[in-house]
Amino acid sequence: MKFDVLFQSFTKTSNALTKMENLSSLPTNTLVDMLATHTANYLKLTDEIGKEEEYAKTVLSIKALQAEIDARKRTAENTSTTDPNIIIQ
Repeated sequence: MKFDVLFQSFTKTSNALTKMENLSSLPTNTLVDMLATHTANYLKLTDEIGKEEEYAKTVLSIKALQAEIDARKRTAENTSTTDPNIIIQ
């Protein structure tokens, strides 16, 4: 994939991504389902030629979903281990 084509696709895709629904408002199970769908699409696109824009969009979507899921995971881990009222027996 040529760099200039990928860069153009990335620019168009990043603009589209800013219009993407706010992921923080979605339930985690929906995020995981979306991640699975985008991952399947990503795997399909790796074998196709001429789909650079769709490929770039899929990669950005996967990264956004992973970031949101990771943020929730970190928040859950910090919440469960920093509460001073929790007694571990």
